[in-house]
Amino acid sequence: MALVTITYQDLLDFCEEGNSNDSLRQRLVNDIGRAYGSNGLGILSVSGVPGFVELRERLLPLAAKVSELPPEDLDSCVSEKACYAVGWSHGKEELTPGVPDLSKGSFYANPLVNDLVAAMMQRLHQNSNDNPQEEEERLWQLIQDNFPFFAPNIFPSTLPELETAISEMGQCIAKVGRMVSRVCRVFCEQHGVLVDLEKILTESLNCKARLLHYFEANNNSTQPDEGDQLWCGWHNDHGSLTGLVPAMYLSTQKPQKQLPAAPDSNAGLYIHSRSNEVVKVSLPTDCIGYQIGETFQILSGGLLQATPHAVKSTLTKGVTREAFAVFLEPEYEFPMTIPEGRTVDDCCCPDNPANKALKLNSIKSRWKKGMCFGEFNNITIQTFHKQLDAAE
Repeated sequence: MALVTITYQDLLDFCEEGNSNDSLRQRLVNDIGRAYGSNGLGILSVSGVPGFVELRERLLPLAAKVSELPPEDLDSCVSEKACYAVGWSHGKEELTPGVPDLSKGSFYANPLVNDLVAAMMQRLHQNSNDNPQEEEERLWQLIQDNFPFFAPNIFPSTLPELETAISEMGQCIAKVGRMVSRVCRVFCEQHGVLVDLEKILTESLNCKARLLHYFEANNNSTQPDEGDQLWCGWHNDHGSLTGLVPAMYLSTQKPQKQLPAAPDSNAGLYIHSRSNEVVKVSLPTDCIGYQIGETFQILSGGLLQATPHAVKSTLTKGVTREAFAVFLEPEYEFPMTIPEGRTVDDCCCPDNPANKALKLNSIKSRWKKGMCFGEFNNITIQTFHKQLDAAE
């Protein structure tokens, strides 16, 4: 299976109002089917995005710099109240039951707005013709009950360039992702499902970026020695669309140098296909990758399908891996509704051999009719932790 690649210029032409190039439009729609349909890898790449290469060169080295900040600076960016969903997080996840994952550090932020609550309240007052007080009170209660979802960004004052770099790269990825979702919308329309996926992302202020620093091999005593334990565990993204920046490998020697490629052939992104093949996917450094998540799978009635994936880091000493992902998502109360004419099984794809082979929690076990995105998000996270607890 080959990675499907489309050009930014073709996307731009597709999205241009009044464009009558039917052959171009159909070619891109077919590309969406090859990438995200029932036989696809669940990922495509977009090449030629203006400014992307420069943004990548500016952002990814900062992942290493964040990890090297003094402990007091990192502590100022840790939010236990937000369940480590914003700011710095290290050793707060478990990929092996009972063993903290110290192999990587993460920095989380919303690249669209620094304070989601303030932005939502401002929008409420701008759009309301009546007294918004009652709606505001209801929103405040929702926010208090789900603080990790709504927590504001935290950035270290000693690395001021981090905020701008995350914001600019995140907004670039979000912009192109909305264009990809427009083509997805047309693909769904051609298969009898009417859902405006582009509008969902365009209207949402909710978005989560994750800047990742993978420490050098054997840097921590809890780092597993071999086999599948070295992988960042198999999972499906539960959001709408995930934008991926091709990873960068850096030497730990000073002055730090960027490696032209991964130092060993096993490192990188792997996808478990629906034909039960494990496929390594290598994104060119000038391309943005976009993976379909379970939310778009449900909203498209299963026409677009998420695929399990994992990351294997390099075993080469003296090398770190820097990465960046942007999770494009609806807002908390967005309804996770099945499209007319589609069934629960259409949406959940219960017979997906990849999910069965990896023993992943099915969508059907987490999603229920009438559920909103925030509830689906919460139960997905809770289920992941319960799965770890049960494995102990």
